[in-house]
Amino acid sequence: MYLVEFHNPTGNFDSIPKTMYWAIITLTTVGYGDVVPMTALGKVLASVVALTGVAFIALPAGILGAGFMEEFEKMRDPIPTSKKKPSQSFSVADEIRKFVSLRDEGHITDEELNAQKALLLGNSK
Repeated sequence: MYLVEFHNPTGNFDSIPKTMYWAIITLTTVGYGDVVPMTALGKVLASVVALTGVAFIALPAGILGAGFMEEFEKMRDPIPTSKKKPSQSFSVADEIRKFVSLRDEGHITDEELNAQKALLLGNSK
């Protein structure tokens, strides 16, 4: 904006700090009204206040939005996530190897091994 407007002798954008102040005030949607600070310190303070106001609204809004989404998910799917089956976070081959070692040690029979393999392979599809 400064590069576009600084040639205008009657324009308000005659310095980069003044243009930056306009950009901050415009982006925070408080506008560039008829009552504006005239000193550099006043403009800096107004910019900080405007940015702080946005931060106090935007951050809690995101947190509240995430909380509402979590509650809506609970209402839509009443089974808690902790009680759902893991989504194949384990390797089927590793599980079969564990059952084979149990069979080799004599803890389970061949029929039990085959049943567990069928169960694991049936769930992995």
